[in-house]
Amino acid sequence: MSAQPQQNGGPPPGMQAQRVAPVGPQKNPVAIALANALRYNKDLKQRQGIHTMSKEKHDFFRYKRFLRALDSKDYAKLRKKVPQLPEVNGNVEIQQKLFVLLIQNQVLQPVTKLSTKEAKALGIKVEKTIPAIKPIQQAVLQPNEYYMWTFTPPNPYLWIYSILGLGAVCYV
Repeated sequence: MSAQPQQNGGPPPGMQAQRVAPVGPQKNPVAIALANALRYNKDLKQRQGIHTMSKEKHDFFRYKRFLRALDSKDYAKLRKKVPQLPEVNGNVEIQQKLFVLLIQNQVLQPVTKLSTKEAKALGIKVEKTIPAIKPIQQAVLQPNEYYMWTFTPPNPYLWIYSILGLGAVCYV
């Protein structure tokens, strides 16, 4: 017997339909612009912490520092250069919405800072200046809550390095 397509447009009997995996949602351009503007902002007073799952070092900061960074003169100057950055002017509701936007776009992740005893119980070797941080599921917008960056801005010199590397390979 030959495989004939079904009348309803489905796959032939005995064959499965192929599914195309959806590509992840596009990140909001406002979230990316905000992350680029604040990622290395000195007002965040970022520190490094050891991620409990990946054992890699990540930068983290407190929520209250994020609010200060949005109210800073540096952000106001940068906002004039980058039109995607929203105007904040000390409006707490806008600040909270922007922070939630960063979390929704997976640019930030809420974390808790573990004590040395808790970190050692998990088998993490902590240093005096680098605490262990553990991701949590629920974000609470309180001043002393911690958040970890999961975003790294693209390197502007990457294409130059690529061309130089390609030239070196072709030369040899």
